[in-house]
Amino acid sequence: MARPNKPWYRADIDWWVTNVDGKQIRLAKGKDNKAEAERVFHEIMALRPRRPEAWNARTCDLVEAFLGFASKEGYAEDTRRNYEFYLGKFSEFRGYVLGADIISQHVTDWIQSKDWNATTAYNAKRTVFRVFSWAVEQGLLRKNPLAGLKRENPSL
Repeated sequence: MARPNKPWYRADIDWWVTNVDGKQIRLAKGKDNKAEAERVFHEIMALRPRRPEAWNARTCDLVEAFLGFASKEGYAEDTRRNYEFYLGKFSEFRGYVLGADIISQHVTDWIQSKDWNATTAYNAKRTVFRVFSWAVEQGLLRKNPLAGLKRENPSL
C-alpha cells in the first residue's frame, strides 16, 4: 500500500521522505529535523503543477494549458514564439498567483518593471489578456479577471 502524501521518517537511511508522483523524495536528514522536512514538503507541494480546471489553478497553470492549446491549434510560429516569450516572463513575475485572483495591477507592475516601448507593452498586455479570455472560453474561469485592463493600441 502506498504511503500517504506527507513526510515520514525512514530509519534505515536516516531521512525524512515523501512520495510525489510515484517518486520518493528526500526532505531532511536526521530524525530531529521533522520541522525542516515539513517545510520542504510544503514548498514542494506548493510548486507542483495543478490542473487548469482546479479551483486553485495558478496563473502559471493557466499559461501552460493555453500554450498547449496554442501549439495544437495551428497558430503561426511567430505567434507561438511571442506567446511563449511574454507568458514566460509574466509567469516568472506573477505565476503563483491564483488565476482567479490576478488583477490588472499585476500586469501593470510587470509592464512597468520592463524597459519596453509602447508597442511591446501593448503586445505583452494583449497576450496576457488572451490567456484569461481563453480560460473563460474553456470554462476554466467564470469571468476574465483582467476585463478592466486598458490595452490601448499605440499604432492607432
